[in-house]
Amino acid sequence: MRKFPLTMIVAALMLAGCAANPVVQLNAPGLSVKPQKDGIPDPHPGQPMTLSEARAFALYVRATYREEQRSQVEQSQMLNSGLLLLGASVIGLAAGGANTNIILGTSLSGGTLYALGTINLDKRRLLVLSAGIKALDCADAAVLPLDVGTARRESLVVATRKVRDAIATVRDDRAALQAELDKIKNPSKPEELAAQAALVNTDRALEEASKSLRAAESLSSAIDDAGKRLQQTVLEITQKVDAAMLDTLVDISAIPQLVASLGGFASAFAPGAGIDKFIATGLSKYAVDSAKAAAPGLGEKMAILKASTEELRRQVDQLIDSMAGVDSSKVVKALQDCDVIGVAFPLTVTPAALEFTVKVAASKGFVIAGGTKPYTVRALDAFPEALSIAFDGGFADAAQIKLSAADATAGSYQVVIGDSSNPKRTQQVTVQLKAGATQSSAASQASTLDDLGKALTDLTVKSQDVTLKVAKATPSSDKTKLELNVSCAPATPTTKLKADDVRKALLNSEKVKPLSDQLKEKKLLDDTYSQIVFKPQNPNCFN
Repeated sequence: MRKFPLTMIVAALMLAGCAANPVVQLNAPGLSVKPQKDGIPDPHPGQPMTLSEARAFALYVRATYREEQRSQVEQSQMLNSGLLLLGASVIGLAAGGANTNIILGTSLSGGTLYALGTINLDKRRLLVLSAGIKALDCADAAVLPLDVGTARRESLVVATRKVRDAIATVRDDRAALQAELDKIKNPSKPEELAAQAALVNTDRALEEASKSLRAAESLSSAIDDAGKRLQQTVLEITQKVDAAMLDTLVDISAIPQLVASLGGFASAFAPGAGIDKFIATGLSKYAVDSAKAAAPGLGEKMAILKASTEELRRQVDQLIDSMAGVDSSKVVKALQDCDVIGVAFPLTVTPAALEFTVKVAASKGFVIAGGTKPYTVRALDAFPEALSIAFDGGFADAAQIKLSAADATAGSYQVVIGDSSNPKRTQQVTVQLKAGATQSSAASQASTLDDLGKALTDLTVKSQDVTLKVAKATPSSDKTKLELNVSCAPATPTTKLKADDVRKALLNSEKVKPLSDQLKEKKLLDDTYSQIVFKPQNPNCFN
């Protein structure tokens, strides 16, 4: 058994067995994360993550993706250097007159390494990782406004509790003052009217405090929920990155095609941070004239209500301060916008249609991009013998469609281009063969020449003081020319005729003008000029 075929078998096994898993290995991201001593998160099953834990997990995944990028670039540089050295070795072996099998085996090894590099160091994976890193940065920025820290989070909890307690106290005091006013049938005294004004003032304070309390409770809930939302977003990002990385993997069915391409390789040596406060930052103050003298119990209870209302306002102000600059309303939408973008690699073919004319030899190409190499290019329909495909192999980025000058049937033919992904992507190029002028208009042309010949026969025109008579006008045997037998008087004119001037005079004559106008409308008049040829009986008529 020869060594070279054995080397081919070894190369095929290497291609089939050495394809690297493109999925970035993470430490099985679970439901919570605990930082290790060196600061790297250690995902493990448990309760949903806190916001700090989720941010640590996002940063860990980002660092893993960045390290994978660095590793791929480093491996690519090493492979490039190795291939250059191997190429130099082949040149040295050839120059030194080494055995042919040794040169071929070394070249094939270089081709195999190149193919492995193409499979395992696909530049598209760097783009996928970059898109993943960008999405992770987006997700971390979205929740950053809610990462308020332990001290501020505790301050918000305390302020919320105090406002809730103050609301309860004010409601009790208001109820007590209302009970005293209810004992008075027609309040009219200044102190009685002042008590009524105090109730209105308190109601406004309670309404504004309730709004602030709801905003604080919503913010607290959003902060508590942010960790879980960020965790879910990071997991979705990793899933999309994994899917996109797998999409770059060559399907096993393409390995024979890769092996077939090795010869070519051997020879040849990519929430918002600001916030408008949900509630007004200040509470309006309402003055109440103090009563000169209160009815028994009324003044005392009104004073108590005033004091508790002022305390409520003070606590609300503190609650507003604890929420300042933190906006939870945009976080969910901002996280939804953090997607892995630009990692789809659709198979494209440009242009999607090529047009040829039968019997006119030509070669036209199309460019293949995207998808997963190697590509396949084949005719979907049975091509006529005059039509053929030129494609240099699965890793080429272009193909040529060639048409010879041989006769072919006009019509539409389809070429199918496929990649090596699983499932396989395909595109089609339409090859349109148009009938040539001799096929499409031969009968019309013959008819035009016949009609024109009849109109010109026996016609006499005058040009440059020379009278010219057409004795007979007949189409040529191939129906491409109109031959005019003409004579001129005088037989030897002083100024010889110019053929173009005579053609114009003939076609503009009264007898022929209607037919000329029809040809002009069909944009055939210029062609007709060139089809008229003269056969003069007097050799000295024309220049």
